[in-house]
Amino acid sequence: EVEAAGLVKFDFLGLKTLTVIDDALRLVRANHPERRDLAAKDIPLDDTAVYELIGRGDTAGVFQMESSGFTEMVTRMKPSRFEDVIAAGALYRPGPLDQKLEDGRTMVDVYIDRKHGKEKVVYPHPSLEPILADTHGVIVYQEQVMQISQVLAGYSLGRADLLRRAMGKKKAVEMAKERAGFLAGARANGVADTTANAIFDLMEKFAAYGFNKSHSAAYGLLTVQTAWLKAHYPVEFMAALISSEASNTDKVVAHISEARGSGIEVLPPDVNESDAAFRAFPPRAQGQPDEAPGGKEARIRFGLGAVKGVGDAAVQAILEARAEGGAFRSLFDFCSRVDARKINKKVVEALVKSGAFDFEGVPRWRLFFGIDAAFAAGASAQADRASGQASLFGALPAAAEVNPRYPGPGDVAGDVAVEEWPERVRLALEKEALGFYITGHPLRGHEGEVRRYASTTCAAVARKRHGDKVSVVGVAASVRERTNKEKGTRFGFVTLEDLTGTVEVVCWASRPALNGRPAQKGWADWEASCKGDEPVLVHGEVRINDRDADSPRAEITATEVEPLSAVRSQKTSEVALRIDAERLTSDRATGLRTLLGKHPGGCAVTVRAVIPQETETTIAVPLRVQPADELLEAARRLGFEVELR
Repeated sequence: EVEAAGLVKFDFLGLKTLTVIDDALRLVRANHPERRDLAAKDIPLDDTAVYELIGRGDTAGVFQMESSGFTEMVTRMKPSRFEDVIAAGALYRPGPLDQKLEDGRTMVDVYIDRKHGKEKVVYPHPSLEPILADTHGVIVYQEQVMQISQVLAGYSLGRADLLRRAMGKKKAVEMAKERAGFLAGARANGVADTTANAIFDLMEKFAAYGFNKSHSAAYGLLTVQTAWLKAHYPVEFMAALISSEASNTDKVVAHISEARGSGIEVLPPDVNESDAAFRAFPPRAQGQPDEAPGGKEARIRFGLGAVKGVGDAAVQAILEARAEGGAFRSLFDFCSRVDARKINKKVVEALVKSGAFDFEGVPRWRLFFGIDAAFAAGASAQADRASGQASLFGALPAAAEVNPRYPGPGDVAGDVAVEEWPERVRLALEKEALGFYITGHPLRGHEGEVRRYASTTCAAVARKRHGDKVSVVGVAASVRERTNKEKGTRFGFVTLEDLTGTVEVVCWASRPALNGRPAQKGWADWEASCKGDEPVLVHGEVRINDRDADSPRAEITATEVEPLSAVRSQKTSEVALRIDAERLTSDRATGLRTLLGKHPGGCAVTVRAVIPQETETTIAVPLRVQPADELLEAARRLGFEVELR
């Protein structure tokens, strides 16, 4: 209605990428004083490193190019200039990608072949070379259709736009009129009817797929800017990228995996190092002073604002206390200095679970059970300050701050008589606080089993074909349940995560045996395993989900879901332990025997004591065990390498 009324309609697109670029530039300016004036407009469009990065497919986080399909296209294309990036954005759409030309190739194939000299570039008419040179003679943009009609047939740009619209909508009556007008205009410019007819046919074919160049150029600019930041300032760029997706678990996991794969360490929050958002620490250059940002290794520190249950007011209070009094020395010092009106026990519990007090070197479970004492001491210290009282030694901190007293083994009721929470408990609480595993992963230590039972990884599913059979080991990062309104049956969607990334697993409803048709397992059978924290083995079939035509996604339709522990019990006959002989002390041997006795089962146990570069002795242990996670984890804590056979 707006257009029919003679008004111009504008679309304003709010892109998260603009915030990523802005945040990354802010981090670059903070970490690199020599770039303190750097702005987006200063990023060059002809930087060789940008096109090398795109050409090798290092496009995770690069605007527009993140999908596997786009990455595959640009690794074939190998863009070498900004015009190629503009064309890539226009070509990566269903029409140019899928519609076959007379010779069986697509527009994308023709563009790539001509760019790399595999096919000669030809122009339908010499006067069209200036219009089509940037796209190697291929009509890619709507603007090119308009320019051709203007140059060849003498159209005004207004009339050329009407021709473009008619071609795009394939209105036969209008097209017949336009063809006659085009031929008459071309004839007046000395172009033969046969040539003009052929060019009109070509325009008509490509106009259906043509894209708006100004749109593609604007998006291409953001592509180059994000690629430039990733190529030259990867730590700052990845920190900004992760911050922008803090509420999207799947993308954060993928970005963390990408950062670590690039040699960037991703660390949990820290009340002494974290800001509200993710913070970047690039490696210090040779000769930089110790107080310069960064360290020996590139790292990203989680933001305090990413901890669940820690609101903006609490984060601001923490940062203000740190700015005023310097780094916190302990949990007790923290509770005595941060405004008690802005933080509560739940906030501090979340910070402890997330690892924000790991700098103190005290196991998290001891910190956790010391929170009440820390709050009491902190409240007393804050009350003293409010009333103007000083401690016994005036300027010195209160005694509770200097000598914090945390519970030790045996101080807490129940079974918590250990030096630390078991790994799986610590990681589960970490994920509860952050939504992700940061300092470890439930699959860490299970790599041998993953190789043994899985046929592929979560990340590699994206490269599989529709219908491929796969087996994947992972843990459920998130679960969504749905009900079929007509049948009343329940089904589920599980985001499965392993050490490489994530993949969506669809679990359809269970189906009972009926009329000779066998029963079929489904969500009701697998729900408990999928909702737990334990690793599972998923068997299924790859499906290409093309609901989003611009970015089809590979997912798995499950045919079986089994707890990894059950698979291990069924397929393991021996638990093989290995340790350097000099570390096999009598205390370790006694601890191992006690541990094995707690897990009776049907698997044999062998222990190999190794003298490096010399010999090894294999000892058959007269016990049989159940290869449970608790046993394997405890054996590793005792210092043994574990292999299942």
